[in-house]
Amino acid sequence: MADFRERGNQLFAEKRYSLAGTYYGKAIVAHPNVATNFTNRALCYIKLNQWNLAVEDCQKAIQLDQNLIKAHFFFGLALTELESFDDAIMELIKANDLAWQQRRNFGEDIASAVRHAKKMRWRQIEEKRLQQQSDLHTFLLTLLHEHMERHVSLHSGATPSSDCKALMDKEHVRCNYKMMQTCVAVFSVIIHL
Repeated sequence: MADFRERGNQLFAEKRYSLAGTYYGKAIVAHPNVATNFTNRALCYIKLNQWNLAVEDCQKAIQLDQNLIKAHFFFGLALTELESFDDAIMELIKANDLAWQQRRNFGEDIASAVRHAKKMRWRQIEEKRLQQQSDLHTFLLTLLHEHMERHVSLHSGATPSSDCKALMDKEHVRCNYKMMQTCVAVFSVIIHL
């Protein structure tokens, strides 16, 4: 196992992540109960943007050792890339707590990953909110247009004796339409607050 892991470490240092992952895989076959073999390969998968494979290896490592900081850290990184932000934040915070409990120094790496995952979660929520706001705005404008067209069409066949009344009704509809547009604008401002 040590030979496979050492060779994997050499290849990783050379940035030959795919081949390093293969050697870590051989170390896993030789010793399937060593959690660090899974985290080593998971890091290779992360470097190769193979997020789902990284998640699987991290889960196996955590099953073997729940206190393995790197397993939670790499798990959180992969989950962030898969846009599972709530789970990612939970894993990254777990990694941070374990690092603190074990008095291990990861510098700003874990804290930075937590901030990044929180920022990405906020962005996702904000994009969803903006899309909902846009959909609502479009829906309200459609309703306004339909309402105005209904009122105008009611008076399109006016007789000469009712022309004056129709003109007054059209002016009333225009005022209502402007008032409704103002309401939509105010509503949009309120949503932004």
